[in-house]
Amino acid sequence: MGMAGLGARLNAWLEQFATRPYASGILFIVAFIEGSIAPLPPDIPFVALSVARPRRSFFYGTICIAGSVAGAVAGYFIGYLLYESLGQPLISFYRVEEQIGTLLTHYRENAWLTLILAGFTSIPFCVFTMAAGLRETLDVGTLVLAALAGRAIRFYLLSGILFMFGGTARRALERSLVIVPVIMLVLLVLGYVVGTLFL
Repeated sequence: MGMAGLGARLNAWLEQFATRPYASGILFIVAFIEGSIAPLPPDIPFVALSVARPRRSFFYGTICIAGSVAGAVAGYFIGYLLYESLGQPLISFYRVEEQIGTLLTHYRENAWLTLILAGFTSIPFCVFTMAAGLRETLDVGTLVLAALAGRAIRFYLLSGILFMFGGTARRALERSLVIVPVIMLVLLVLGYVVGTLFL
């Protein structure tokens, strides 16, 4: 079977997956995990579902926002209540110990801008949320509102792109599987560049 055949089969599977009632739940859970404990980006299922059903891209974006903000609250309380037992080991595991001091400085200077840009950096979002709770660097209300703004900018921007071009991407997927790693590579490179400039 050629690349076009594989692309068509993957497209059909994505369409079938998108119609399942649990698809939205999985997307919410992945977004929640990204905001709380692990760099598990919801972009992959989000893009996959939106390519399969472009007209529902804003619905999927809203699910990502809700899950990510809920995860941010969980991450905040991990930093606030469980930093020594859970937060610190996770930060060590992600090898971002040196960036925590810089991140805390950014919070003190402009918490809103820090959390809005958090969605476009290479640093896991859960690190931002745990750092916000560390020694009550931010109050939880500021975290929720700023994370909501930042997540909305990120996911609704992607939703708009996928709403307009999701059909084109879907047709390209039917012709070649190359479109999938290309989209993911572009997202990763952009995130890395912004993260390098910011922190």
